[in-house]
Amino acid sequence: MQTALLAPLAYVGLGAAELLIILVLFGGGFIPWLLALIDCLKSEFKEANQKLIWIVVLLLVPFLGWIFYFFIGRAQRKTAVTRI
Repeated sequence: MQTALLAPLAYVGLGAAELLIILVLFGGGFIPWLLALIDCLKSEFKEANQKLIWIVVLLLVPFLGWIFYFFIGRAQRKTAVTRI
């Protein structure tokens, strides 16, 4: 049964270890990218056009975009005012 699942990949010459490495390298960036996009959409920024700019950056440059957003973009958000 398990060989039937991997049969279509046999002609490519990839084994289970190679597929796992490919999944980690290319699929591992999806979750941080999705978290950055959700955080950007829910946040308010100091200037009105900064949200649009970060959304465009996240969509056009997904792998580097989320890294830049977490280091640069989060500092550009408005600070929350706590009420007592």
